[in-house]
Parts: sequence; C-alpha cells; structure tokens
Amino acid sequence: MKLAPVCSSLGLVLALVIPASAQRKSDVVSIPFSQAPYRVGERLTFNVSFSNFISAAHVEIQVVSRGTFFGRQGLQLRGHL
Repeated sequence: MKLAPVCSSLGLVLALVIPASAQRKSDVVSIPFSQAPYRVGERLTFNVSFSNFISAAHVEIQVVSRGTFFGRQGLQLRGHL
C-alpha cells in the first residue's frame, strides 16, 4: 500500500473540514452597515488596461439594493464587463 497518496488525501480532507467547523454562527459579531458609503444607485466604473493594450475592459459595479440576507444586513451588487 502506498502511504503518500493516503496521507495527501487525508491532509486535503482536513484542510477543507477544519476551517468550516472552526467558525460558529455565535462567533460572528454583526456590525451594522453605515448608510453613507453604500447608497443604492451608487455606481463604480473602471477602465482596465493590460500591457500594451489601450483598454482591455470596462467594468461597472452598481449597488442595487440593501436588505437582510440569511439573517444579516447585506447589499445586492450588480456588475458587468
């Protein structure tokens, strides 16, 4: 029996399982969002350049809504390239 594949597989399983079980819902401190930096309708626009290309992409991200998602305050963002 080859021991190396068994050890690496066990290590991979432990690496994936331990972080998931380390954080419990009661450990998370919920800090409310500040209203100022996250206004609905706010839009961020970026022009992305790479190497010698003048413009490689145009990225736009918009704050669509605020709400409670899975029991926590959150934002709905919409973006496109």
